Amino acid sequence: MQVASLTPNSYVVGATGLTLTVSFQIVSPFKSGYEIQMLVPAWNDNPSANNPPHMFTSTNPICIGKENVNGAPTCSYD
Repeated sequence: MQVASLTPNSYVVGATGLTLTVSFQIVSPFKSGYEIQMLVPAWNDNPSANNPPHMFTSTNPICIGKENVNGAPTCSYD
C-alpha cells in the first residue's frame, strides 16, 4: 500500500449521521482472493460494558473508484 487515509465528515465523537471515507492506493495490482481488512475498535461510552456497541449503523459500505484490481472486488462490514 502506498497511501492510506481515513476522512470523517465530522470530528464529533458519538454524533449521528456521519460518513467515513477510507482511501488507499496500492503499488501493484491485487490478485483474486486477496483482501484488505480495516479493524475499527468499538466506541465504548460505558467502560463497564462487556460488549461495547459498534458505532457503524450501515452494514453495507459503498465502494467507489476501484482501479488496478483484478476481478470484481466487493466491500463488506462484519
